[in-house]
Amino acid sequence: MASFLEELKARRAADLNGVLVTFNDGSLCRDALRHWLLKEWIVVAPHSPLTALPGRGFTRDLTLRQFCGEIAGAPEREPDTEERGPDGDDDS
Repeated sequence: MASFLEELKARRAADLNGVLVTFNDGSLCRDALRHWLLKEWIVVAPHSPLTALPGRGFTRDLTLRQFCGEIAGAPEREPDTEERGPDGDDDS
């Protein structure tokens, strides 16, 4: 999702196919799209249903956490042990 948000910020357009490939789940992709549309962060381009453009609610300071649905005021969480590598670091 980071690349999608970066495209919106840098190019003022982003490929919605990338969202589907990232999620690999049509239902999850539709839920995310619905969330972004309701927040007015994106609009679907009139010339292509596979291109997103920034909406009225989009701001350049929109964070990836906000974009991905973080609840405002939610505490930071520690990564699960499964998300950590053998030495305790994140795998990513």
